[in-house]
Amino acid sequence: PMPASQFLTEHWPNRPLFQHGPVERLTGLCDIPELDSVESLLQAWKCVVTVFPSKSGDEGDAPSVPPDQAWELWKRGYALVFNAVHLSVPRLVPVLRRLQADLGLPSLTNARCIVYATPLDAGAKPHFDQNANFVVQLRGEKIWKLAPNPAITNPTTRFVMGADVSPELQMQARDRFITEMPADAETYHLRRGSVLFLPNAWWHSTVAGASGLALNFTFSQPSWADVMGEVVRRR
Repeated sequence: PMPASQFLTEHWPNRPLFQHGPVERLTGLCDIPELDSVESLLQAWKCVVTVFPSKSGDEGDAPSVPPDQAWELWKRGYALVFNAVHLSVPRLVPVLRRLQADLGLPSLTNARCIVYATPLDAGAKPHFDQNANFVVQLRGEKIWKLAPNPAITNPTTRFVMGADVSPELQMQARDRFITEMPADAETYHLRRGSVLFLPNAWWHSTVAGASGLALNFTFSQPSWADVMGEVVRRR
């Protein structure tokens, strides 16, 4: 219901947006056979799948396994991450490219689709990403908590709360990172048909209220360092 011009003026690139409605409004996403279930996606999948137990809560250092092993781990309560899904599900490509064009993102942008299969009570620890995400809840439920991050703007890498801060982020940060989610963090309950825009740098954590599938359109925008570096290399 929100025109692109309004979204670009009021939310992009730094203000989150949450909307809920019938999944049928998301033309071209609600009837893709490969995204009907975890089983149907695994049947179409030819690559490895990132897996992590619910108590881990982070995909950053999680292992990757073949699809048949991923199916067995899914049944045991592991979360699954399918990276670059658009390469295996071609119907996602025009949607991804249209979004990239509407946002005015250049060809240097790492644009991709990621599917998260999350069993009940599994989720992600508090962290921030270096990319912008549009999350579409296709199945089940997921509860998100979001909080602004005044310590850094446009980070060039992700960070998990409580981990050691890399030298790269130490140079970019204006202040120390918080060690727990704020009490006034915004809570969003994503159900089938919900859409969430999550800007880069925002703290967020997730937990599945019901086993389900979420589709992410993820854009790692090039920084000024990337743009200027390319100019210097050419010269």
